[in-house]
Amino acid sequence: VPRKSTPYLYYTTSRELPKYIDMPRSVYEEQYKRLKERIEAMKRFSFGDDDCRVNVMLRYFGEKPEEPCGKCDVCRTRKRNRLTKGDRQSIRDSIIYMVGNAPRTLDYIVAESRYSEEDVIEAVRSLLSSHILSIDDSDMISLTRKF
Repeated sequence: VPRKSTPYLYYTTSRELPKYIDMPRSVYEEQYKRLKERIEAMKRFSFGDDDCRVNVMLRYFGEKPEEPCGKCDVCRTRKRNRLTKGDRQSIRDSIIYMVGNAPRTLDYIVAESRYSEEDVIEAVRSLLSSHILSIDDSDMISLTRKF
């Protein structure tokens, strides 16, 4: 029965002390540059939200992807945020319905909508510019009488 269960590491050749190792500056700079590129690639993969993660990884390993994967978190977020013409019309219809019952504030419309704040604000601006909605001095949004 062994007294210790600590694993041992045996070196087959002697280890040189750092003071006896001579590394040319060009080798050091090349290794430093490669390490820096690897760290930047890892940061781009981990924190980047503008490019498909699978494509970032494929480019890192030398491949040339043709289109986004559609399955990573970045692609799914893009797909979720992309509105179709029907979605825009649905936002417009829900806003018209909300303010058709009674004048509402923009905060109320945004809070009650199931769409993102940016999409709702864009739809309200569009409806205001086409004179379907009007806004009064107290910031209440209502349907115009022409509609």
